[in-house]
Amino acid sequence: MACAAEQLEHGSNQPPGLNPCKFLYMVSDLTLLSKYFGVPMYRPSVLPEKDSLNAMRFVTAVAEREKEGDALERVSKELWKRMWRTHQDISQFSSLTEAGLKAGLSANEVEEILTLSKSQPIKDKLKRVTQEALEYKCCFGLPFIVCHVNGKTEVFFGSDRFELMAYFIGEKWMGPHPNKLTA
Repeated sequence: MACAAEQLEHGSNQPPGLNPCKFLYMVSDLTLLSKYFGVPMYRPSVLPEKDSLNAMRFVTAVAEREKEGDALERVSKELWKRMWRTHQDISQFSSLTEAGLKAGLSANEVEEILTLSKSQPIKDKLKRVTQEALEYKCCFGLPFIVCHVNGKTEVFFGSDRFELMAYFIGEKWMGPHPNKLTA
């Protein structure tokens, strides 16, 4: 099986939604994960027709501009909600503006971030971060988490890897709801 970076290089990597078998599995898996983590998520009624490049640049610009505080987390959550709860196109600048406003940014801040997101330094930063992720050879989705412990690096993909990640960093994973034993 080809590595994700090779698939991207050769153009053979497809989103799960474009493969009917993967899409059916993903819908079932996401429904169960939604219940398990207690995060409302609904099957997309329409698959996005465009990529998320504008959204990734927007988030990169938020991170660059708002180095203090929790703006990055708030904006990321709003974009996630738009994609997985209300099924809105996050590739459009109007959608990014709405997400920024809902995340508590002022209209002026959102406009500045949108302008910054179109700048060459932000485009270059996103390319660098993407290249760093690809150098791990296993970056092909979210969550993708890199842990560094005592000079060792380990990568984890998927929410089903939190227990292994906890083991690697020397912590106990009790799940998203430690006091809730069953569904």
